[in-house]
Amino acid sequence: MLKLNTPFILLLTATLALTACSASQLDSNAPTTENHGGVQTRSISNTASPLTTVTSQAINNGLNIDLSRPGPAISRHLWGQFFEDINQAADGGLYAELVKNRAFNENSTSIPGWSTLAQNATGSVSLDATQHAGAMARSLRMDVSNVNAGGSFGVVNGGYFGLKVVNGTTYTATVWAKSTTNSTLEVRLEDSSGTVLGRGTVNGVNGTWQKFTLPITASSGSGTGNRVVVAAQSAGTVWLQMVSLFPPTYKGRPNGLRTDLAEKVAALKPGLFRFPGGNFIEAANRATHWDWKKTVGDNIDRPGHFNSAWGYFSSDGLGIYEYLQYAEDIGAEPVLGIYAGLHLDGGNDILTESELAPYVQDALDALEYANGPTTSVWGAKRAAAGHPAPFNLKYLEIGNEDWLNNGASSYVQYRYRVFHDAIKARYPNVKLIATVRDSMNRTPDIIDDHYYLPTQTMLDFSHNYDNYPRTNTKIFVGEYASLGGTEPNRSASLAGAIGEAGFMTGLERNSDVVWGSAYAPLFQHLNNTQWEPDMIQFNAETSYVSPNYYVQQMFSSNTGTEVVPASFTSDVQNVFQSSSLNRQTGKLFVKVVNNNTVSKTLTLDLSSAAAVQASGSSIVLSSTNRAATNTLSQPNAIAPIAGSFTASKTFNYTFPANSVTVLTMNVTPGQIKLPLGETHSLKALTSNLSGNWYVRHQNQIGIISALDKTSSLLDKKEATFKLVAGLSDANCVSFEAFNHPGQYLRHFNYRIRLDANDNSQLFKDDATFCPEGGKIGRGLSFRAKNLDGYYLRHYDFALYMAKNGGASSWDTPNLFEEDTSFDLTAPLHRSLVDVPTGLSSLKAATPGLSNYFLRHRNNLGWVESITNSSAPTDRQDATFKVVQGLADNSCVSFESRNFPGQYLRHYDFRLRLETSNNSATFDDDATFCAVPGLSGNGLSFQSFNFPAYYLRHYNTEAWIAEKGNGAAGTTALFNEDASFTIEAPLAP
Repeated sequence: MLKLNTPFILLLTATLALTACSASQLDSNAPTTENHGGVQTRSISNTASPLTTVTSQAINNGLNIDLSRPGPAISRHLWGQFFEDINQAADGGLYAELVKNRAFNENSTSIPGWSTLAQNATGSVSLDATQHAGAMARSLRMDVSNVNAGGSFGVVNGGYFGLKVVNGTTYTATVWAKSTTNSTLEVRLEDSSGTVLGRGTVNGVNGTWQKFTLPITASSGSGTGNRVVVAAQSAGTVWLQMVSLFPPTYKGRPNGLRTDLAEKVAALKPGLFRFPGGNFIEAANRATHWDWKKTVGDNIDRPGHFNSAWGYFSSDGLGIYEYLQYAEDIGAEPVLGIYAGLHLDGGNDILTESELAPYVQDALDALEYANGPTTSVWGAKRAAAGHPAPFNLKYLEIGNEDWLNNGASSYVQYRYRVFHDAIKARYPNVKLIATVRDSMNRTPDIIDDHYYLPTQTMLDFSHNYDNYPRTNTKIFVGEYASLGGTEPNRSASLAGAIGEAGFMTGLERNSDVVWGSAYAPLFQHLNNTQWEPDMIQFNAETSYVSPNYYVQQMFSSNTGTEVVPASFTSDVQNVFQSSSLNRQTGKLFVKVVNNNTVSKTLTLDLSSAAAVQASGSSIVLSSTNRAATNTLSQPNAIAPIAGSFTASKTFNYTFPANSVTVLTMNVTPGQIKLPLGETHSLKALTSNLSGNWYVRHQNQIGIISALDKTSSLLDKKEATFKLVAGLSDANCVSFEAFNHPGQYLRHFNYRIRLDANDNSQLFKDDATFCPEGGKIGRGLSFRAKNLDGYYLRHYDFALYMAKNGGASSWDTPNLFEEDTSFDLTAPLHRSLVDVPTGLSSLKAATPGLSNYFLRHRNNLGWVESITNSSAPTDRQDATFKVVQGLADNSCVSFESRNFPGQYLRHYDFRLRLETSNNSATFDDDATFCAVPGLSGNGLSFQSFNFPAYYLRHYNTEAWIAEKGNGAAGTTALFNEDASFTIEAPLAP
């Protein structure tokens, strides 16, 4: 969570991926922007304005949904949730405790939340630092001097902005107490007038600290204007500690959660649950950072701490155990954030490398607490709390937004590395999430990106990951929200929800690289708010949800197991889409976001399906007023409406103005058509494989190996195949080796081999595989053409043709469905042509240009006529050292001959010469992948991070351009201008 200060500005993460180009971005020699890394600022503008009239605009636009092409598998973590203790989200919120300042630790001189109540009695109260139980710093001392008959002297607590009492409900009260004499205490529930709603008695208070627990059933009561009273009925001195009151909790968990709030989150069906926050973890200074070890055990051992990030005290009753238990209860993958030495104090107190050791040990101990055996120190503490079985925590986030407050350099240089090395050494299978995308000397498993953007910008960012390199580190969009209103009173409006929905279509379309996401913040206490917009609003009595919540629910409850390729057939402005399919159930989900003030009619083309059932269902969130939101008085002002429609292979549907729509249809997908003639890799989808495992050949034998962009060139080549029409059936596919043309994967005695095609019918049959929907409901499975019931399977890292339950060891049913499911990915070896490294010059292959070479001049890229008789500087400027790609070794980068350390890179699509800053963004921008020349001659160089864009000269300027997109993408001579030959260096 980014903490905004007045005047309000929006800080964007330094780890933003490159945005996709719009059709207008290359319309001139000065295109708009290409988003790069670096902390950026944007003013927050008001994009939510009331609209009183809505008209229909019937247009002849189409949405083609191609069920014949497999899309990437959708991560089960894609739609998650994130909890941070902000807006009083824990105490007084999700944590069900009703008593404020229950341990008297919030202040050392005053007693917030408490007042005295004398009924025919006299006495005084004070804080006593000499008497305290457990880990507490002080207790409340009651000196009762006199109590008349029927009287009492005590203290009163009105809860967190009110205390709700419901008639007939049984509450659990806890009091730690001691006394100078044998005393009796009464614990009462009262309304504001003093009418007793329920009571219980504590007997046997003596000179030793004791814990007393008692049920109190309310015989009457309503509303929140109530209080809890703890009173002595005789003279003497009584010390109180940990005065607690709980209503019935979610799933009846002790020390549990407020039911209505916990149920609302559970109803979102989150695939992950990130906790305990962002700024909350690191705090304003090291003294107040979140220390998980002080959040375990009995509440008497949890002293609490000042939540310096958001300005109020946290009891830490909601601790690591409660978070892990809740994630398990709602079926979400737990994602734990840990303190990594950065604070919100402007970077004045970043931990040095020598100071990290105890905090690294804390991280290791946290994993032991979550996963360790009951015989371990921390595993025993988890078991004592009531959960002997491990929680199986797999994901750990190192820090939070470490690019803020001068934190990036220390994070890159040593903070992440120190945590990474220690954790991976002891827990190699735990996935580590980094918060900075800059190049580090350790590669994280996942990178966390955060986005807080105005509505229109959020919609534009729906294309943010379209061109993210598919072999790069997976992305976790750990926080995002559309700032649909006006600072400082940003409400959770429909406009913001529409912005988020548009952005989320991009996350879904790119779920092969987007591992997970989480909206933020989750909760807002209406009586103590630091940040808006928020998803769920509440006070002491009730709760309701925002339009943003409904968008989250619409997406999380209506997502298939794989992406379906879909595209608009014309330029539909301000409309966004994503489609997904569950092949096992035949459910097709089409999401369309219409950010227009008029309705849009689209022709949905499902002609690739074998069949489409006529009866479809719809869910629509819409209003004529974009600024509308839900409130206490109108909690359902903006809510989705369920409906039905008639579907067919081609039909029209009108999407309302200002709307988010989910259409659900039952389809028979039909035959899968793979992209024949293209080069791809096959990734195994077995869930218990750590890392990314790909089909490859090695020594002519088919295996799977863990590979990534840093793997050797040979390994990448052996995991890259050209898809060709099946040698014995054109409706199926054969896999031709990238580095051995004419050799194909085939089965021989059930084992997968790489052999040269001998043109026999047997070879052609053995080398032909028929694609089907993945047996786990996503991805692809490949059936043998000539072995009935046999599928391509990996078993003990070898590749076989296997039959579920067959006689051979590789036919075992265990994990059969997972081991036979694969994703078709971009090729691991991105360059289709090898380019020799070393000094070279690039000569333009456009006919009619004589001796035009790519060069740099004044740090920009150009093509100019240069010969051996040209000036030495000109020849040097046209000579580059070809090196392995900075972002991927299967591609290339061009280092300047006369300025070592400077590389050609694209920025705003213009080619420039710049010094490497070692960031991932620079590396991506400076990497180009060689393919056969588009003109049929020489080579063309594809942008590594914009695969549809090629290095091209236009009016002698050098760009990366997409054919048909903008002036630099003009189709005239595009193929010729994007083709080059590798020549001897003009300046050896």
